[in-house]
Amino acid sequence: MTPGKYSESFRKKYLKIKKISRSDPNKCIQLISEIVREANQNNEYDVLGQLYYSLGYAYFILSDTDNTIRCFNTAKNFLIHCKDYDLACHAISMLGVSYMNQGNTANALSAYSEELEIAERLNLPLSIYKSYMHFAQCLYFKNLYSESLKYSLMADEIVQKYPEFVNQTDSMPIHYATLIMTLTCLKEYEKAQNYLAPFEKALGLKPNFKHSPYEYVPKFFLKYWTNAPDAYTAERIAVENCISVADHAGEYLMIINDFLNRLSEIKHYDNMLKVADMFEGTLKDTRYYWHLTDICRKRINYYEENGDTEKLLPELKRYWKLQSFAEAASGKMLLSYFDSMNQIAKISKEKKYLELEVRMDTLTEIPNRRVMEEKLTKYFESSYNLKPLGVEMLDFDRFKDINDTYGHQTGDMVLKTLGKALKELIITHAQRKADRFAAKNATAGTKESSGKKPQLLEDSEIIISRFGGDEFFILYYGMHPKEMKSYTETIKTLLEKHIAGSALSLEIPITISQGLYIKTPSGSDREWDFFQGADKALYEAKKNRHGCIKIAEVKS
Repeated sequence: MTPGKYSESFRKKYLKIKKISRSDPNKCIQLISEIVREANQNNEYDVLGQLYYSLGYAYFILSDTDNTIRCFNTAKNFLIHCKDYDLACHAISMLGVSYMNQGNTANALSAYSEELEIAERLNLPLSIYKSYMHFAQCLYFKNLYSESLKYSLMADEIVQKYPEFVNQTDSMPIHYATLIMTLTCLKEYEKAQNYLAPFEKALGLKPNFKHSPYEYVPKFFLKYWTNAPDAYTAERIAVENCISVADHAGEYLMIINDFLNRLSEIKHYDNMLKVADMFEGTLKDTRYYWHLTDICRKRINYYEENGDTEKLLPELKRYWKLQSFAEAASGKMLLSYFDSMNQIAKISKEKKYLELEVRMDTLTEIPNRRVMEEKLTKYFESSYNLKPLGVEMLDFDRFKDINDTYGHQTGDMVLKTLGKALKELIITHAQRKADRFAAKNATAGTKESSGKKPQLLEDSEIIISRFGGDEFFILYYGMHPKEMKSYTETIKTLLEKHIAGSALSLEIPITISQGLYIKTPSGSDREWDFFQGADKALYEAKKNRHGCIKIAEVKS
């Protein structure tokens, strides 16, 4: 915050929040709720960015994955808007960690790539280091050890070059822990031993990691594989470390999960079950299904090996129930431990078609309601307090009459025709974006434009979906309301074109009514408010006449 810009009590509250986001996350959330509305009303975006960052961190500690991602996303948008790129990179970094905790490697790597792009463009060594470090950690947990080592060493080059910068971050122990574990997996034990001294030094500088899983799990791992005499002691302390952080397990999800993998691998089942019971108890009210499924899988291995069928069968049932919720970043199913490689290949292939069916409307061949709801959540966060968002709802004026008169087959042809028109709407918008991009950069390289940076392709999208029956929705993101309004007319024109080119020849006119709701998300707005706004606008359109367009624009 800018000193002197706010009241003394206001600034004291914020400083208190920063101090307790880790130690007392529930209190942190309570305090933020007391002051965030004031900052929102005054459009203090820089303050809101910092508040949402602290809020995201508090939810992160509590393992509340949905709110963590929502808050870090919101913080990122505010901070980039205010050009606070250092803290924005921290928010993106934590967003990546949150995705990784979900097991969503694809989104995690995407977040780290965004952080790296900003950091390299603005020459922010600390954020470049953190991007490399997180790439390494992410790849390590996917068992891609050689690739992980490459990024760890790139991060270490920056550590050597800018020690004064990297010592400002809490991630130094994580960096050395990842290096030691990666080198151990690659059986490069001597090199791993060389990093123990800087690891101890980093732990001394960062007391938050002292006596945490990050201190003893890597040491145990190395000591076990090098047959060190104190390997058992290191294992016992690592187990105690894991159990001691039960209340804050959200900070250590990946390292604890890896520890469980190692204990299962070497068949130290007693300690594995101790840690698994603690871990599961911490995660039971969260949506970290990937971790919970992994715990089930380890117990299944143990029960099967010991022939304990009494416990095996209930655990298998539980496993499949959890598996139905699990989301793997690779898009593949989390399969039963007893599936053969041929079954895995077959099911993976079938899963691709299944995912397509789950997300696409097979009749019109456009996305379905699920996709629209996901995209609205994403773009709602990206637009919050920054730019207008538009949701349009449309349906046919006499669709029931068409079905009753000509049959459902003809009705299906009408729906398919609108699907084609909406797909062409997306192509039309993409072409307009490309034309504007080309026009802005047409003078690139000329004398008049020397020294000017090339324009970037604008960040705007149109998302289409069929909600069911003859109801369709369109989401307009990142564009001026004037352009959104113009597209309502474009849809009519495209539909007429596709009807004329089809085999449809009906006496009943094929027309649509449209309702468009436009607003910049703010305050207590929710995503669903935009659906309801579009629905009300469509209702007003249908009261007037067939083919009517009703636009409800709420200006902030």
